[in-house]
Amino acid sequence: MGSRFMFSQDDVNPLFLHLKSEKMFFFDAASSPQSVTKDLAKTLHLDAFLTYFQIDKELTPQEIETRLKNLEDLSHFENHTIAFGFDNSLTLQALDAWVKTLAEKDIQLVPLSDLVVHDKQSVTPSSS
Repeated sequence: MGSRFMFSQDDVNPLFLHLKSEKMFFFDAASSPQSVTKDLAKTLHLDAFLTYFQIDKELTPQEIETRLKNLEDLSHFENHTIAFGFDNSLTLQALDAWVKTLAEKDIQLVPLSDLVVHDKQSVTPSSS
């Protein structure tokens, strides 16, 4: 969704009400501090996940690997960490290799829906 859409409580409210009625959750890459999603999700008691952690902020293999390492480090201090990336070939290649190393690092990759079932928190920010 566009960032400007997320600035308007009047626009986002019907979407959030629908998601809640369907027992769904919302994920926001939190690209703008002007987004109303965090406060509105809390108000409506909608399960929502926000993160500022983009693994492919800089589109180089080295930077993506560094960001994935940072994500691993965060995972040792937090109950869970949430990150996002885009479907470009560099990101997908890095993720393919990275996922194969997670078990030996005692890190589990799970879908966001698992966090809703286990945490039942209204809004879960993640570190950047």
